[in-house]
Amino acid sequence: MKEFRLKKETSKVISENDKMFTMHSGNSLEFYFYVSESAIACIFYALNMAGKTDVKSILDFPCGHGRVLRSLVSYFPDAEITACDLEKDGVDFCVKTFSVNGVYSNEDISKINLGRKYDLIWVGSLLTHFPEKTSRKFIDFLFDHLEEDGLLVISLHGRYAVIETDKQAYYRELVENYKKNEYVFIPPSYYSYYIDGDNSIPDYGDAFTKVSWISSLIQDNENMHLVYYSEKRFANHHDVFAIQKRNIRKRETIEHLVFFRKMEVLESEIISMRNELNGVYNSKSWKITKPLRKLMGILRYMSN
Repeated sequence: MKEFRLKKETSKVISENDKMFTMHSGNSLEFYFYVSESAIACIFYALNMAGKTDVKSILDFPCGHGRVLRSLVSYFPDAEITACDLEKDGVDFCVKTFSVNGVYSNEDISKINLGRKYDLIWVGSLLTHFPEKTSRKFIDFLFDHLEEDGLLVISLHGRYAVIETDKQAYYRELVENYKKNEYVFIPPSYYSYYIDGDNSIPDYGDAFTKVSWISSLIQDNENMHLVYYSEKRFANHHDVFAIQKRNIRKRETIEHLVFFRKMEVLESEIISMRNELNGVYNSKSWKITKPLRKLMGILRYMSN
């Protein structure tokens, strides 16, 4: 297993608008950076399982104000990293603070212009909030923006998140629905979820998935390969899975061509060696043939 190491110090600069720090971390630097490092651990596990060591381009989607992105910059300083989020202030902060590329997201997936493909895409705490149809659209969209052999690493609410949910208002219904379905979405009407205290986000609630949903997701796409899945891996709460993009038909074709080419070379070398051995064996030089004849005698003796 390849060991990934911190290559430069992680920035401690945090935006005053970073809700991941003020709301979800309770202004705790320790927890904030624990979550950041936890994401990196998930990514490294996935990279090792995929056998991928060369990462030249990375997308953090959504980036927020750089909770995970700052660690990506520290561990992959030579990679070209892009920050993408609906919250423009977050993207601007990441671009200015961490010297990365920035792309503004859009509620309409078809209008998101990433402009390139990536070796690695990290999607933390996004599909944990969407209806199934929207999550599938995001996965297809991001998968299309992977380079060949690229890796898409995503966090989800799994069975442990169902057990540990503290939103008692819908807990009983959630448990019952989760028993019957692979994907359960709890709409925002069940509880208050606001940005800046007043603007509700449509179709942004809580989503819970089963492992079987991921299997069904990749079943019909022969280029999607599930290389990693771990429960409660991200921040001891989210499940994490990774899909690698592999064109299996193209890969098999190339491997077959390489194999047959090697066979041709080996056959040619065998013929050449056989001719040389015949030449030596038929030689009239006693000094050349004596060792060879002795060896042949030993081989005949051992085979009897």
